[in-house]
Amino acid sequence: MTQTGRARMVLLLAMLVLAPLAVLAGRLCACMPAAPTPDAGWRARLRDVDTALAEGRVSRAVRAWHDARALAARSGSWEPLLAVGDAARWIGEAAPPPHAAREQARMAYLQALFRARAQESIDGVLRATEAFARLGDRDVVEGGLRIAEELAARRDAGARARVRDTAARVRGSRAAWQPAADGSL
Repeated sequence: MTQTGRARMVLLLAMLVLAPLAVLAGRLCACMPAAPTPDAGWRARLRDVDTALAEGRVSRAVRAWHDARALAARSGSWEPLLAVGDAARWIGEAAPPPHAAREQARMAYLQALFRARAQESIDGVLRATEAFARLGDRDVVEGGLRIAEELAARRDAGARARVRDTAARVRGSRAAWQPAADGSL
């Protein structure tokens, strides 16, 4: 038998031995509990924020929010950053004055907008833009819509229609442009 023939034989035997082992390993892994997902941490911290606010424990909610924010920033996704921004607004509503909470929400929304743009996520850009509309931040809303339009221009007609619909909704909602009680936008 030549050296090439021996190499082929060894490869064939290795495949025959390793294939059943791979199947067995797959079955064993399927029986094991799944590892926690990367988002489990920030979601759990946001549940802690909700619980603390329901109990009237604002300082506890703020601590949980800071933990959620750190985990959301490390997640690599825009979605947790939007959720953290929303939670900052809830804290601001529970503990006036809302200035600091609004600024924290704004910063989280900006991170989400930039991350969504980098990931070319039209949905992410639009959702961040809607969050800015709820804050009454006209300039960032217009910037977000421009980003969404640029992304949609490279996609299908459905994406362009979603951007147009969102633009009409956020631009048409005068309530979104009302200044906050502190006079800021």
